[in-house]
Amino acid sequence: MRAWDLAGSTATLIDAFYVLKDVDGALVAVTAPASSHYSALALISGTAADASGLSGVEVSIQTGAPTGLYWSGAAFDSVVQVWLSATGTGTWTLTPAIAWQNGGAYSVVARSSDSVGNLSPVYSTATFTFDASSPTAGVVFPADGGTLSSLPWISGTANDGSGAGAASVEVRLRRLSDGSYWNFFGDVWSGTPISTSVAAGASWAYSPTDLLSANLVHQASYYAEVRATDKAVPALSGDFSAASSTFTFSDTTPPSAVSTLTGVEQETPGNIELSWTAPGDDADVGIIRIGAYRIQYTTQTGVSFSTPSAQVQIATASVVPGSLQRHTIPSLIPGATYLVYLWTDDGEGNWSALSGGATITATPTPFSQIKGHVMKVSSEGISAVLLEAYDESGLIVSSTFTLTDGSGTFTLDGIPGGSPFRVVASWISGEITSSVWIDGVFSGTIGVDFFLEIDYTLSTLTGTLGSVAAQTGSPSGFLSAAGADGFKRSEIELFQRNRRVAAVPVDPTGRWRITNLLPGRYAVRAFNGFEYTKMRDIDLLEGEVQEVAFVFDPLPADEVYAFPNPARHATTLRFSSTLPGLEAQMMIFDIAGNLVKEIAGSEMSSPRPSVYHFPWDLRNNDGEGVASGVYLFMVKVRGSNGQSAKVIKKLAVVK
Repeated sequence: MRAWDLAGSTATLIDAFYVLKDVDGALVAVTAPASSHYSALALISGTAADASGLSGVEVSIQTGAPTGLYWSGAAFDSVVQVWLSATGTGTWTLTPAIAWQNGGAYSVVARSSDSVGNLSPVYSTATFTFDASSPTAGVVFPADGGTLSSLPWISGTANDGSGAGAASVEVRLRRLSDGSYWNFFGDVWSGTPISTSVAAGASWAYSPTDLLSANLVHQASYYAEVRATDKAVPALSGDFSAASSTFTFSDTTPPSAVSTLTGVEQETPGNIELSWTAPGDDADVGIIRIGAYRIQYTTQTGVSFSTPSAQVQIATASVVPGSLQRHTIPSLIPGATYLVYLWTDDGEGNWSALSGGATITATPTPFSQIKGHVMKVSSEGISAVLLEAYDESGLIVSSTFTLTDGSGTFTLDGIPGGSPFRVVASWISGEITSSVWIDGVFSGTIGVDFFLEIDYTLSTLTGTLGSVAAQTGSPSGFLSAAGADGFKRSEIELFQRNRRVAAVPVDPTGRWRITNLLPGRYAVRAFNGFEYTKMRDIDLLEGEVQEVAFVFDPLPADEVYAFPNPARHATTLRFSSTLPGLEAQMMIFDIAGNLVKEIAGSEMSSPRPSVYHFPWDLRNNDGEGVASGVYLFMVKVRGSNGQSAKVIKKLAVVK
């Protein structure tokens, strides 16, 4: 803009500005109603937004066809669309106070306006049907007044008419004898009404658990009642009393006959242990809640077998079909052979047919033996404890050690009959030897048990031969011989004070383990069926699990050599060792025994695992060249496992 005054002077004013034009309306959305069916709706709500600000939100409510009338604020009486002002803008609500009609269809439309009066370009619409009618349900199975021998399911129908549709059905089961309800979650009868839900359509079904089936009693009556819940918001439910069925349960099917009866001897003379697979309440299905087994046995032929003649009756509870059952029959004739049969009762007097028979020999008396255990007070077995039997004159007639299987079992063999013996248990812990004894023990006695009042946590020795075998490149040697047959002939021997106290096999993977040892000093060695390793001294701490590594040829002589040999300008000294944590040293002497060159392990290189090289330039420790002649070179190695070895070879120098 320019201006002139009367004198002709001018002035110019420059200003910049822009004009904004808002032509976009506000956005709006209805968040309630959001479902297709409502059983109660007091509040209509939603959201709105606009960049330039909101002025307000309006809502229109219309009935469905055929009337299509709009809510005027007092009634659905307007054929012209009526807009009602909502409370709030960004988040808005409207409380229309409408008495919705059951089955009526409704449409809710919302629009908003911004600060310059632009209306929403797209209105938000939500439709729903008002559903005030509760759904119904019916029981089809079990039929009312019926008698059942099994309850595979409880089933029926569900209907919500023209409403939202049935969503689920609740099932309750009541025992008429005492009014108790079945607790579907605790699987017990309870005085509190408890229901379970199943999904519902036009039909539904509930499958009882095995425990529910097992708790149905012969000739008892039960009352099944159901109610349906629909999909309306909030959901509507019917009444339990509107749909029910009373039925009687009849259990006349016996369990199947046992076909898997077997038996084995037990440690105690005259005992046998039976085992079998449990049948079901009805043939092979169903838990036997409260039942029984009867067992009949005989050493005679031509005996008639029947449940009244059974010598053993065993009460049972909650026996699952297919589960393993065991029972020990004591005090039979040691060494006698018995024929054994059994029957199963389902608790309702339905006895199975006679089982398959089992022929079993009762444990004979262990003549010339004394058997027992050495354990902590906690009954944890102790391994490698010395047991000795002394006669009345104080002479040792038998000795052994407890087994290393964790049971603490021992067997003293070669015990003559007649006079009693003193059995002594001795053990070494921390270089201290302790002993306890039991007097008056006769040959053939079992259950001679010692309980040592010690507080030690027992220890374990373990290791793997196979992992070491995999490290060696030699096709021969101790480990190759041990692993050739899957370590079948291999074993690990345990010594204490130069006496062998245990021997354990090596499994097919080369793994071995000696458990339940008292802490102290031991020695171990390995045997491959042909030869032994050197003895390894072990200090075993309380509660320790110590890994023992065996290397059977720590420094193979044929792997120690110099190349070239004879040497003119230089040679490479080479050796191989699989010792863990290797420390190595080489020394070269002249023929008179004078030290020429000493090589530390740090000066050696390892081109591949377990192989070590040192390139010698034929110079002594002072850097002077050595003269022609015969030299001796010695390789010494030591491993972190305590094993060591040395090999001496000759080397000729020709210049």
